[in-house]
Amino acid sequence: MYVDHIAASNLINDIDVAQFTPPRQLRTDEIPQIVNDFRLTARNAIEAGKLFFLINCFDGVEIYRSYGYLIDQFMKDQVNDRKDQYGGFLENRCRFALEIVEAIANKIGAHRVGIMLSPFANYMESVDANPEALGVYMAESLNKYDGNKVVAKGNAYLVAYGRLFLADPDLPKRFEFDTPFNKYNKDTFYIHNSVIDYTDYPFLENENVNLYWFTDMPGIWTEEQVEAWIPIVDAVHAKGGIFFCQIVHVGRVSNQGFQPNGQAPISCTDKPFKPQLLSNGIDVDKFTPPRRLRTDEIPQIMNDFRLAARNAIEASFDGVEIHGAYGLLIDQFMKDQVNGRTDQYGGSLQNLCRFALETVEAIANEIEVHRLGIRLSPFADFMESGDSNPEAYWAFTDTFLAVGGYGREDGNKAVAEGYADLVVYGRPFLANLDLPKRFELDALSIRVVVVVFYECIDVAQFTNPRWLRTNEIPQIVNDFRLAARNVIEAGFDGVEIHGTHSFLINRFMKDQGNDRTNQYGESLENRCRFALDMVEAIANEIGAHRVRIRLYLFANYMESGDSDPEALGLYMAESLNKYDILYCHMVEPRMKTIGKNFNTSHSLLPMRKAFNGIFLAVRGYGREDGNKAMAEGFADLVAYGQLFITNPDLSKRFELDAPLNKYNRDTTYMILLLVIQITHFLKPTLKLSMYVM
Repeated sequence: MYVDHIAASNLINDIDVAQFTPPRQLRTDEIPQIVNDFRLTARNAIEAGKLFFLINCFDGVEIYRSYGYLIDQFMKDQVNDRKDQYGGFLENRCRFALEIVEAIANKIGAHRVGIMLSPFANYMESVDANPEALGVYMAESLNKYDGNKVVAKGNAYLVAYGRLFLADPDLPKRFEFDTPFNKYNKDTFYIHNSVIDYTDYPFLENENVNLYWFTDMPGIWTEEQVEAWIPIVDAVHAKGGIFFCQIVHVGRVSNQGFQPNGQAPISCTDKPFKPQLLSNGIDVDKFTPPRRLRTDEIPQIMNDFRLAARNAIEASFDGVEIHGAYGLLIDQFMKDQVNGRTDQYGGSLQNLCRFALETVEAIANEIEVHRLGIRLSPFADFMESGDSNPEAYWAFTDTFLAVGGYGREDGNKAVAEGYADLVVYGRPFLANLDLPKRFELDALSIRVVVVVFYECIDVAQFTNPRWLRTNEIPQIVNDFRLAARNVIEAGFDGVEIHGTHSFLINRFMKDQGNDRTNQYGESLENRCRFALDMVEAIANEIGAHRVRIRLYLFANYMESGDSDPEALGLYMAESLNKYDILYCHMVEPRMKTIGKNFNTSHSLLPMRKAFNGIFLAVRGYGREDGNKAMAEGFADLVAYGQLFITNPDLSKRFELDAPLNKYNRDTTYMILLLVIQITHFLKPTLKLSMYVM
């Protein structure tokens, strides 16, 4: 046979290119020799073990007739242009393959022979005009060779796995547990030391381990963990404290990376829920869709709670609190907007609560009821766990604790008026370990903004700010003016005034952050005075054509919100026209929280129409909606931050519609700087914050 040419092709490493010499067409009288070569190779495979006196040798042979190799070339009509009995008609093109099957079956027995076909593939330019007819003909023809199991018209006795099996030597076990696969590396597939490289891929861990957690969550399910808790509990007791251990199962609030053998998290449901923004306001937690527990599995989960409670008492804890709140497993069972079960653990109110109450009973029987409490959040819709009638759940006659949002005064009031027997403090206590003394003295508490709790990371703490006197404000304005002048002297092309993210200018503008009663507070005009004074001072110093301002009006970042952000935005846009600055840069209202888009009825379009200069929109844009925003006049320019940081050739990628690098926040604020922002951090000292636009 003859083919004119095969184009150069990438090798499996996607880098090197294989070059092919034009082939020679086999003469008809040469073909039986090729058939015989296959026959001898099959015989050698069966006899391979005998050379070394091995009992276990190859069990059979698979004829490889796929992906553009010789047999595939004979069968495909767009490659095979022969005019003899091995070309032309479908029967002729398949003759070579069937003669090889027959020769091998006669030599080693049909029960040892299989064949791999790829009629629909166009690999190495080997394609057929009617692959279905080719596949059916081969399947029917192979039936004559007793012992073969063939694939025809979508039916199969077996399904074969190649790459998956190479990368997952325990593939059957992974299928059994529905666990994720190792990522295969083509560089380890066909090399000399193949056995070692294939088996270097990690096997599953012991599938009997029953663990459920998320990042850095402490445990109490093993003997080693119990022993580790004892000195901690003893230290609390030595200080006269009472120490309860809160035990929890997170249910669907997890992902495969934290589950044994990479399984899906378990829950009362198989409903997935959206990625959640973490407490730092930036990073996003993603969750694997859960697996719905079978009814017969539920008692085992209750037993896990019982054993954890017993371990807590053995570790010398004074008692146990069951965590049945905030969208975790017990809360998932109780809430009708999550639990859609139709067995005894779903449906009616009694059934929804059955899992929680049976867990309470099991633990009470194990450690005695006087050591037991439970935490509930019926009204919360945390982690998409809400209920249509949260009030119907709850009436309690014993010690009742209330928690969430209490300070000193309203906590005392709740206890005094019988609203609660006790009030619990979480965040205030974490930030003020001497909280009882501070309450006793009515002393100031350290204000906390949570970056991350329960990790070996510092928590951001902020000192209560000092109110600027009116006569001090011009000095701050002058600090910005001098900083802008310094920027131009350093060779920068311009300055952007940072009026977002709850920093000083943003604080002045927002009515929920500014409670002044002088000419810099109360009315909209007064609250914007500081920002506009700043713009005017800088424009006069370096020229308005070098000045821009960034505004973030719809967010409540760092507790700086406004009751009417649209009116604020319109006023600022109209007022800025007076100074003829280079442009106004506004953050989309859908970005109420850093890193997450929200549906909103608000729009920047009114501000765009009100501002006479160049208008920039930023946050949440990709290639298509960015182009659309400019094409429809929604903005003159669209700014890209995270995308540009991780793709310094973003313009070229957008031009070619090429894929983008994945954003890595750890590399965000590095040495390469293109724009300088002037920012004031609620301190008398001016800071310079530089970032890439």
